[in-house]
Amino acid sequence: MYNKGLTFLEIVISLFILAIALVGFLQIFNTALDSSRRSTQEIIATNLARGLLAEIMSKHFEDPESETGSFGIEAGETRHETPAFDDVDDYDGYQDGPPSTTAPLTVGGGLMDGGGSPPRPNYSDFTRNVIVENVDKDLNPATKGSTAYKHITVTVSGPYVKDIIIDAVKVNLPAP
Repeated sequence: MYNKGLTFLEIVISLFILAIALVGFLQIFNTALDSSRRSTQEIIATNLARGLLAEIMSKHFEDPESETGSFGIEAGETRHETPAFDDVDDYDGYQDGPPSTTAPLTVGGGLMDGGGSPPRPNYSDFTRNVIVENVDKDLNPATKGSTAYKHITVTVSGPYVKDIIIDAVKVNLPAP
């Protein structure tokens, strides 16, 4: 007489095949999750770099209060105090993040810790670095004195992300 039920061996083989399929599915899911995380981190890093570069590009070419053509931060200047950085080369060597309890990374003066109301993104694992250098019209390094061009490079590092590097050249246009 033929038994219409499953044998123990058939159940074990079925479970083995199901387990192999489940492991494969979980690996695909994990890969997709990692890819999504990397993409999100790259977007955040790119936006942090663009935001800082836009801030720098909005500043004066040279310090409006100095006639010496000095390069770098002038006496009495800090980024988030008055007077704030007021010209492009003040940002040379600028670094921020990741935050500590005494000096949190900021964007526009706001904490980048994911807290607050409404919830803000958490940028606490990102660092930003700036290099500003005087260059000639062919983008070759020039002296630290006054030139007509400044090359700004912003580098952002973060988790799951290769460094995001963006740069721009600020041109000293004559006053109209």
